[in-house]
Amino acid sequence: MKKAVLLGSLLLAGTTGMVLPSVAAPHTPKAGSSERKAIMNALRPRLGSGRHKPIISPSHLKVERGWAYVEGGFNYEGGAPLEEQFTEGSGTNFSALLHQENSRWRVKKFMYHGDVVAPEFMQAFPSAPRSIFPKS
Repeated sequence: MKKAVLLGSLLLAGTTGMVLPSVAAPHTPKAGSSERKAIMNALRPRLGSGRHKPIISPSHLKVERGWAYVEGGFNYEGGAPLEEQFTEGSGTNFSALLHQENSRWRVKKFMYHGDVVAPEFMQAFPSAPRSIFPKS
């Protein structure tokens, strides 16, 4: 009887560990992961008219507790020329803050830039974890 109780306890503990998510910590989703694809797909509509698929090159990507912060640039698939709005002025550098809502990533703030804009994002969204933003 003791063996059965011990075995049952071990199985329950092992199963519980597999089902419960680990403690959230800031991380960078691996290239090709479903999480990274979902974040990049949420950003793509902001990067042009949709005629060409934007290929995003993040220089910074961190995710924690349903928030993601991305800094980077982009080009179009197949070497397609950039749309006129990106060849003059802002260029292709951007920053974006996303939040996961109902299992979908939503862009909460997006800016084309040449400067670091993380402090502005932090001020506008105080509930976003500070650990996802680049260290100054």
